[in-house]
Amino acid sequence: MTHMTRRHDPSLFANRGYLAPVQWTTGHASRALAHYLGSAHSQTGTTVVRNAHLTEQWARDLVQSPALVNRVAGLIGPEAGVDQTFLVIKWPHDPAEVPMHQDGVSVATELDPVRAVSCWLSISDSPESAGALQFSIGSHRWGYLPHVFDDTGALTAHDDPRLTDCEFTTVPTTAGEALLFDTRLLHRSGPNSTARIRIGLNVVYAHRSAYRRGSASQREGWVPLRLP
Repeated sequence: MTHMTRRHDPSLFANRGYLAPVQWTTGHASRALAHYLGSAHSQTGTTVVRNAHLTEQWARDLVQSPALVNRVAGLIGPEAGVDQTFLVIKWPHDPAEVPMHQDGVSVATELDPVRAVSCWLSISDSPESAGALQFSIGSHRWGYLPHVFDDTGALTAHDDPRLTDCEFTTVPTTAGEALLFDTRLLHRSGPNSTARIRIGLNVVYAHRSAYRRGSASQREGWVPLRLP
């Protein structure tokens, strides 16, 4: 397949900060996985699982999905790795929200956005009412912003006057679709007001040389992948 690049696709990635949804598997297969994960975590009520790709075969398979890694390779080149993953489960009528943040920066880490890319895999259907991903289109041009931990322990962007009037666009997805976006792009998600579970896997892909601060060897979740 033809690789999608920043140079060849300036309107969708370089200007907007994200690509339209990419199909990484069939909706039937993805919904079956969502059912399995919902059942597996229903007893504990888990909402976030960090770095599931280190311990779960289903997660290892997802981060290496051929349809997905072809697009990743087209954006950041081959021989990258997985920096981290977060499985996020929003249970039916869950009021929890994910605050606005950028994936490429944390307390100890900063990623070169040219050599890293974020990915959000929709394992279940994710309409707006279920807490679909929301992007502040074009905010990646602001560069990385200061982040702090909020009252819930989530990392959130702060201390920038542009955040006051920051507008977000909701991007609904169906099971089996993925969104690829710039690691500097501000994004968030709202509550799940539906009677159905909403499940997604956030993945950050990065080269070993992408770390402006920190390093791959210091990242608990870093796993090398040979992209096509």
